[in-house]
Amino acid sequence: MIKSTVESNKNGSIELLRFFFAVSIVGIHLEQISDFDLFHNGHFGVEFFFLVSGILMAQCANKKLTKLQENIPESTVYFIIKKIKAIYPYLILVMVVSFFFYCLPHYGGDVVSIAEDLVNSVPDLFLCMMSGAGFGTSICPGIFWYISAMVIGLFILFPLYLKWNSASRMILFPLLGIFCLGYLQLKMGYITLTWESSGAVYYGLIRGIGEMAIGVVCYDVANFIQRLNFTTFGRAVILVFEIMCFLAIVVFINGKWYCPQSVSIFFLIAIFVTLLYSGVPFRIKCKGVISFLGKISLPLFMTHITVFNVICEWCGPDVFYGHGLDVLLLCTVVAICSFYVVSFVECHSSDFRKLLIKS
Repeated sequence: MIKSTVESNKNGSIELLRFFFAVSIVGIHLEQISDFDLFHNGHFGVEFFFLVSGILMAQCANKKLTKLQENIPESTVYFIIKKIKAIYPYLILVMVVSFFFYCLPHYGGDVVSIAEDLVNSVPDLFLCMMSGAGFGTSICPGIFWYISAMVIGLFILFPLYLKWNSASRMILFPLLGIFCLGYLQLKMGYITLTWESSGAVYYGLIRGIGEMAIGVVCYDVANFIQRLNFTTFGRAVILVFEIMCFLAIVVFINGKWYCPQSVSIFFLIAIFVTLLYSGVPFRIKCKGVISFLGKISLPLFMTHITVFNVICEWCGPDVFYGHGLDVLLLCTVVAICSFYVVSFVECHSSDFRKLLIKS
């Protein structure tokens, strides 16, 4: 096994990208319902988050690989539960807000429709909608498809990584990533698929598994790059290349053109993330504003569709036109408030637990 040399503390560059790509995802959804003129290809932010999920999975496993391998099923469940605990408070918050401020006003006194939405939301509570167990409309926003694909994908990839570590890193995961993405590109002409059905599962799940598998490869390559002793000129070349990658990604994400070679854009993002994660030529420290922006990227991603729905229900769809930046700012404020609400609940979770459980 290759020992990890990447520091355990968070990478400031990655945290900044978390926020940037979260904003790009908000932007593409806002662009679809208004005259907002940025992030026309912002859906590629999902590729970044899948890549980072794969990287973090490998990093977590490598910290205590020998110990985790002693009981792979238990280690896998514990790892997934830890992930879900970070996500679930936002899921509950979003569903509660959606029910009271969108679902009830939208259906009025139509008890049957309200009950139908509640029943349809049961699979969403278990984060299994990407398995095909979804029922269409529910009080859970469709954006949670990503969370479902990530959780199911990790249930598959994490035990494989522990059981056959070297074979997974060097053979299985690279091939799995290439064939998953190649299948989507060949079958549909692009890889940014979500709710389209393959006949067995949604394409979004295949997309997530393939991209997280490539994320594991990125982790290994980042460790390899970090161990190299670059000259000053070599570091300068890498810095220039990183800047060029970022500019190309920004131009593409903000462009209005359709790119059938979406798999090529994915690999460009993968190369960029790998170089940043390696910390070469330098590593941005994750503290202060940078750390905070990284922290609010998750609530921003998870709450923005609910913000859109509530605004549309109470103010009408026309309010989005001419106020795109205002809505984006409002989504950011809601994300910050959600972060503090969830942080407060987590700090007092033991007190809440005592209300229900004696010991």
